[in-house]
Amino acid sequence: MAGARHCFAAQLELTMTFRNLALIKHSGSTSRILNLHVVHERFGKTEAYNEKPLFISKRLNRSLIVKHALRGADRYLLETPKATATKIILPFSNDDLGVGGTNIFVGQRNFANALRELAGGYKDDTELKKDLELLTALDKLPSLDPFLVRERLRVMQRSPAQCYFQISDADLRNMQEFVGSQVNGLVEMALQNGVAGVGTREVCAQMAAKILSDENAESLAPLRAALGLAGQEWADGVFCWKGFLYYKWVFNKIMSSAAATVKQMRQVNLSKCDPATARTIIEMRDRAIAVVQDRLKSMRDMLQTYDTAYKSMTADGNPSAFKDFLLRSPATFLEIGETSGILDHLAGFWEFRCGRSGASVAALDGEALIELFQEFENCRNLGNASSSEVSWHAATG
Repeated sequence: MAGARHCFAAQLELTMTFRNLALIKHSGSTSRILNLHVVHERFGKTEAYNEKPLFISKRLNRSLIVKHALRGADRYLLETPKATATKIILPFSNDDLGVGGTNIFVGQRNFANALRELAGGYKDDTELKKDLELLTALDKLPSLDPFLVRERLRVMQRSPAQCYFQISDADLRNMQEFVGSQVNGLVEMALQNGVAGVGTREVCAQMAAKILSDENAESLAPLRAALGLAGQEWADGVFCWKGFLYYKWVFNKIMSSAAATVKQMRQVNLSKCDPATARTIIEMRDRAIAVVQDRLKSMRDMLQTYDTAYKSMTADGNPSAFKDFLLRSPATFLEIGETSGILDHLAGFWEFRCGRSGASVAALDGEALIELFQEFENCRNLGNASSSEVSWHAATG
């Protein structure tokens, strides 16, 4: 027993980190970081936040949850060794992230005990089990984007407050121009062509900002009227709308990174490989390219259903079709979110291993190339969440 306590104490010591968490607080993409610290800062005093928390543990409910590439000794902390994991960062101070925090990995050895010890706040094992189940579900998701997370929780019959499902500030800023162009047709329809030219662009930019960050703003009344939505239906509908706009924006980014990845794959240097190994790598490379291209087509086809419904409203004057589409569409976020997460992961994984230009791949020998393409083999089956976990070294600096 004393030996077990010593082992656990040593493990806790290994999980300590003093990295300046302030660098993470306002950085990172929506898909990489679930920033519950910021959610608490913004909504911690609201009734919904306190009545419908995401986690039972209050400290866990203020954590940062990050998709993370494991390094060195970190891998040995896990029950099942793997290259990626979901990291939970528990700040030492709620007021000053600069002092760092403690981190643990979902699925590490003695994970339940570590969570009970470090997060705390559990009355009994039943409460601990609920948080463990949720963390395990998040670990299996290929990304932490709020639309995928919300739908996974809905399937688990959990409904925390809406404030937990926010797009990151960085992504909101980067999305705004794109969303403004996307809502142009609806704005013109809602305002009955009352503005034009520069005025239209300005109104669209204003509407885009409100749609993304404050769906209850009074300035969105014309859009609510055009869609025929109110109350909870409007809240649910605009959340789904934001989801499709987010995935369309992500898809544009993925298209560019995927094209670069495929181009670099075709230029892999096999001069360091014997003939048999070279043949194996060529076969794996061809399958890897097919994985990327197939997932791109799948995501494009899924997003096309949104474009069709949107066109039926703006071009054909049938807002009820778009309304019905939004209200029945959340279930599609599981597939779109998983596909998006896998594509983003593969491009990020390739860049991490080979550099932005792909130059580092030239230094890899046959064994390293097989290991590199194995990640694409792991992601061939979309439904295999455990093999498509997403992590980026950049997420934690």
